[in-house]
Amino acid sequence: MIIFDEIKDKNKLSLWWNKMLVDVKHSYPMINFSQLDKNFKMDVAVDVGCNIGCFSYIASAHFKKVISFEPGYYTSVVARMRLNQKEKLNNVFVHNLAVGENTGDVLKLSCASYNGELNSGNASTTYVSDDDKYELVTTISLEKVFELSETQFIDYLKIDCEGAEYAILMNKDLSNIGIMAGEIHRHPNKDFDTARRELLQHLSTNFSISCTKHNFFAVNKRFNFDANSLFFGDSYET
Repeated sequence: MIIFDEIKDKNKLSLWWNKMLVDVKHSYPMINFSQLDKNFKMDVAVDVGCNIGCFSYIASAHFKKVISFEPGYYTSVVARMRLNQKEKLNNVFVHNLAVGENTGDVLKLSCASYNGELNSGNASTTYVSDDDKYELVTTISLEKVFELSETQFIDYLKIDCEGAEYAILMNKDLSNIGIMAGEIHRHPNKDFDTARRELLQHLSTNFSISCTKHNFFAVNKRFNFDANSLFFGDSYET
């Protein structure tokens, strides 16, 4: 199993938490969205690519329940210790699973070195790494995420999974998600611009979208507010 460099040392871990917290606040708008539309419920947030738990930590103050998925074993342990033990949050549930196209696949979670260190932000089930370090992880599909979350509607889905977003989201029914926000990475087999355009076009069926080159924030069209009112990106038009 991979033990990432930033979680080996207490001081490094503290710096990593603070850095990630800033990044998450910048990338994922988080308010009481029911104030914008009374039909929006602040019930269930799902965190795909939980890492050490910064998004889940922020979401826990707004949503009744946060269901989190982190494929890295030690990273998921750090998230549980921080959220459930240190912060004593009883509405966050961290699962050591990789969200993927299917349920029950066993994949390699690879991690390439960055600046000479193994960084958890580089861990991916999609990209083949030149580094020999990996661990085996089990997948869960988006459909099973709904089941495990005990809901038919996910109010906020955050997704940052280093290229697996295409397998998770493409050709899937996304109509029962209120808000979706995430990072767009390179596709393992397609040109980035083509893959990005296809992904955003698929999302646009149900969502109004504000996006930058590598980030997006999408609001289900059933709600009376749009993505551009909350996110710094440009409106995506088909």
